[in-house]
Amino acid sequence: MYIIEEGQIAVNKNLKGVVVELAQLSKNDLLGEMALFNNTVRSASAEVTSSVAHLALLPYSALKQEYNLMPEWIKAVIKSINNRLIAANAKIHELEKNITKD
Repeated sequence: MYIIEEGQIAVNKNLKGVVVELAQLSKNDLLGEMALFNNTVRSASAEVTSSVAHLALLPYSALKQEYNLMPEWIKAVIKSINNRLIAANAKIHELEKNITKD
């Protein structure tokens, strides 16, 4: 996972040759946070859109160690939010397939 210290990053998804921008991230935004909880491959690409960008790597092992120290109720909240995002992404993916069929 990364934290953006400076610059702009576009999060994009390629849909059958058409690049769709999902988000525009900037200073203090996180990149790659979903992988911390669902251990899956990335579902989008990131591209620097400013003249300069600086990112700080937040090592997975250190993040996981801190996560494990959290109270169970906070872990439950985080997992719930993450699961809802995964479900929303799945629905978007299904809609994308239906749209591209037409």
